[in-house]
Amino acid sequence: MKFYMIVENEKNISLQQKVKQLSKALMTAGFVANPLMMMNFKIWGEIYKRFLPSYITFSETTKYTNATGADWSMGVLYAEHPRRNKELISLKEYKEFVLREMISDIANYIMDHISVSKMVIGTVSSLKIGANAKSSKQYDAEATIDCKLNSEYTFTCEGTEPSGKQYEYIWIDRFPDVKAAVEHKSNKLEIIKSMDLEGDLGVNLTDLFKANVLGGKKVKFYINYRM
Repeated sequence: MKFYMIVENEKNISLQQKVKQLSKALMTAGFVANPLMMMNFKIWGEIYKRFLPSYITFSETTKYTNATGADWSMGVLYAEHPRRNKELISLKEYKEFVLREMISDIANYIMDHISVSKMVIGTVSSLKIGANAKSSKQYDAEATIDCKLNSEYTFTCEGTEPSGKQYEYIWIDRFPDVKAAVEHKSNKLEIIKSMDLEGDLGVNLTDLFKANVLGGKKVKFYINYRM
């Protein structure tokens, strides 16, 4: 995984300034370090090596695509998309972007290949039932797995016919159960699939930081469709 940061001129930045900029960018992205670690230069050296960014100027951003469509910003740490070269994602938005992309990939793959009478795809939430979480049975009364879903990351649809379109399914290989069910035209599928987003980021974060941006190492997807 490659990291990038935009600067006016790298030649004018000292190593001390680079470390300070990187630590600020990580804090902004949601990585919260233990206060004792902040005083340990050896640990900060290790952090810097792990997140060592390539420094680019605004004029050089024309070589890259901002995945979210936002304007480029100085002092922001960008991570290269795990599966698309030269496409950058603000580290602060990494989790949200990848989750939505994965959910979209699953939904498109199913709808492009088979008829669907009901589909619910989302992430399992640890929140109590409320504004940000609903029961899977609230989305589908016939659901057999009762779990809470984060409403911000839940996609539903009813009564679709296969579109026949062939999109670039960049994440579907991480969901072999879905792929197999669709290929065999299974009448229904309802599973919970765990995914390690940290592995896609390409660095081991938890031994140095509490990675708020990832919300933990594992994310659980609830996938439910029937024909």
